[in-house]
Amino acid sequence: MKKFLIILLLFNFIIPASGCKKRAARIPPSGNTVKIGIIAPMSGPEQTSGENAMLGIRTALQMQPYLNNGDKVELIVEDNAGTTEQTLRALAKLSGQEDIAGVLLMAKSNAVLATVPVADQHKMPILALIATHPDITKNNRYISQLGFDDNFQGKVAALYVRDEMLLARVAVVSEQENAHFSYLGNAFIGEYTSVGGKVIEHVIVEPETTGLGKVLERLQASNVQLLYLAVSPEVVIRLARAAAEIGWKPKMMGSDGLMAHIVLRQRDNIKLVEGMMATDFYSSSQPKTEYSRNAWKLFKKKFPGQLTTYTALGCEGTSIFLHAVDRCENKKDRECVNNMLRDTQKLDGLLGKIAIHENGKAERPIFVNIIKDQEMKFLIKVH
Repeated sequence: MKKFLIILLLFNFIIPASGCKKRAARIPPSGNTVKIGIIAPMSGPEQTSGENAMLGIRTALQMQPYLNNGDKVELIVEDNAGTTEQTLRALAKLSGQEDIAGVLLMAKSNAVLATVPVADQHKMPILALIATHPDITKNNRYISQLGFDDNFQGKVAALYVRDEMLLARVAVVSEQENAHFSYLGNAFIGEYTSVGGKVIEHVIVEPETTGLGKVLERLQASNVQLLYLAVSPEVVIRLARAAAEIGWKPKMMGSDGLMAHIVLRQRDNIKLVEGMMATDFYSSSQPKTEYSRNAWKLFKKKFPGQLTTYTALGCEGTSIFLHAVDRCENKKDRECVNNMLRDTQKLDGLLGKIAIHENGKAERPIFVNIIKDQEMKFLIKVH
């Protein structure tokens, strides 16, 4: 793999998020409240993802219920039902409330891209928890990303397939109408071909596309060694099932959030992705630090539910946002909060350092995992 990608083949460990750490001394309450807006899918087909992220957000607040001046943190939750229209409506509503310091936004890339004009108009600091499209931070001052972007994700996946797995013939399957998956598929293709790999076919699908078995038979006949799947988890499941039906067992690689989605919404199909690889923000089955054991104990005691990537991003995002608010004298000063958010200097996240730079881009490690025994087993960590 290229030298600028530092691959750490090491024992995994968990480092506490800075904002989640225990305080050295109890902070006396000031009697004041700082409000933080939350926009997440609390209804609709993505409801379980939103509820799971909220468990992480509330875990972070259990760890740090007060700011450094004793102000209490209050969450104002708005349901976006997983749609762009509802996301815009929720953001407009929160932006009109002067006492809200900023917003944690759990929405896909298409919806987050649509919020740029609203965020700029109201000067509302937004931390996008799960959206990874690179253009989210382009030409705007108020939307920052918690996750790595699709340039990095596509590049790491391509280099791992070509340089580590030594596979020279792949097919890419992507969804053209989804901004995230369309960009990710093209990012993979660009990097993979630049290092000598051959893309036998780039298959464009949509969630309702039929005849996947015939597509896979064609790829099998072309001696494709791996399928790179820049598609929704629902389509991943359909492709895996179609491959099983024709008796083909190609290597497959998916992208961020795949396992979380399947665990929460398609657990009955989890055996179909056994052995599949996926890039993600985290990796499971790792030795825990003392803090991690305490946090896990708190999560299990306080909240029912499955711990997934969404939970972890909710916790990290809340911690980073509170860290930004803590550094402002006026905790409700949105301009200050935004500046501090974009000056996040390599805080400890759950699995490594996280920085958010002046351009709103996050700097954090990415994992390549293999799904085995219903867990994301570690393969590599790339900085």
